[in-house]
Amino acid sequence: MSYGAILAKLRKEKGYTQSDVANHISRVYGKPCSFKVVSHWENGVSSPSVEQFLLLCEYYGIADIQGTFRRTIKLYDIPVAAGAGVFLDSEHFTMLDVDETIPSDADFAVRVSGDSMEPRFVDCQVIFIKKQKTLEVGEIGIFALNGDSFVKKLGHGKLVSLNSRYEPIEIKEEDSLYVLGKVVG
Repeated sequence: MSYGAILAKLRKEKGYTQSDVANHISRVYGKPCSFKVVSHWENGVSSPSVEQFLLLCEYYGIADIQGTFRRTIKLYDIPVAAGAGVFLDSEHFTMLDVDETIPSDADFAVRVSGDSMEPRFVDCQVIFIKKQKTLEVGEIGIFALNGDSFVKKLGHGKLVSLNSRYEPIEIKEEDSLYVLGKVVG
């Protein structure tokens, strides 16, 4: 969830309007603040100053700023293969603190194993995935093929490596193939 979305959620949970927040900030901060400014904060157009942010936290009753505004996602312990397949275990993961440089639509992260997706993705690199069940041809995603997980580009009837040293993996009619998500970063 983005910083602005968290501010909007906190305001709505308290039952405040943007005008209520603006009036409070103006009164306590001693400088004018309009509902449009609050709207810009909530929509990521701008950010409050440090003083305004602290006033917002006080107004919303936030004592644990780090816990409220910290974003974490799961980093699965077993890597996905960029080469031979390895099963992606959904029960073994570490919570990874992420910042604003990580795409906001990332739902989880995995570590790449192998070199078949070089030069774009290298061995041991952490990649970020948006959960979704389908991909368009040409998109890179995480696939479960017959119980093994792969990071590959979706081709017509095959999973394609970016490294030309690797042959595409043909998808046969009897294969069990699931899209686990799209690589977003």
